[in-house]
Amino acid sequence: MGRALAGAAALLAALLLVAPAGAQPVGPVVIDVALEKGHSLRVLYQAPSRPTALAVLFPGGAGRINIDGKGNIAFKGNFLVRSRAEWHAAGIATATLDAPTYTRDLFGQRLDSDYARAIRAVVLRLRQQTTAPIWLVGTSAGTVGAAAAAAAIPPGEIAGLVLTSSITLSSRNPRLRETVFGAELEKIGVPTLIVGHEADACEFTPANQAARLRAKLTGAPKTGILTMTGGSPATDPNPCEAFTPHGFLGIEKETVQSIVAQIAALSVP
Repeated sequence: MGRALAGAAALLAALLLVAPAGAQPVGPVVIDVALEKGHSLRVLYQAPSRPTALAVLFPGGAGRINIDGKGNIAFKGNFLVRSRAEWHAAGIATATLDAPTYTRDLFGQRLDSDYARAIRAVVLRLRQQTTAPIWLVGTSAGTVGAAAAAAAIPPGEIAGLVLTSSITLSSRNPRLRETVFGAELEKIGVPTLIVGHEADACEFTPANQAARLRAKLTGAPKTGILTMTGGSPATDPNPCEAFTPHGFLGIEKETVQSIVAQIAALSVP
């Protein structure tokens, strides 16, 4: 990043990270977005009173987090799910996605056109909640769906894309072979930020693949790479799980704030 862009990021971040006076999270609002063939996709919307942007959160793993009718989440350890309060404190609304009702989980389905259409339906429905610019934000396996959706949704409907701990290397397991490179990355026409942790030991999400990923984003007007360091020791022996550097353990606040600063920088015309 050049000095001018870095300076703009710092200035805009200072403005963006200060939520309006009295701004408290609104919600939770549970929204069941109607899809084709009678199916739906449940979304949990939460926001400060005057959000400066809306982050649509794509959890990793199976993608099913079981949001109930009161907004409770059964599987809430995922980095994006557990960091929602940090987004709200930074003045950003969140819309956390569950898996669509047409499937038990999203393994092997995030690159399907059905899923991209479902996400576009979510984006159009969220326009009833806020006029703030909408950014798609994925983590781990969720980056595959977020990237595929960003490639399929017209740029005028979304403002940008954030990929954290991106799945860049494929597994031998047929249910886990999807990577972000399976999305039509060249069709993504919005600013895109790639975020990783220097110590991410998950074999499918190494931070050193960021430049390779960035090179494929030929249609994005602006791109950025953010590499985080530090945090707490892993509490899970599986390096691909959330409570490890893969999930930015111990630096959730710093990671969200850094992402928000970069969103601000990438939003500068």
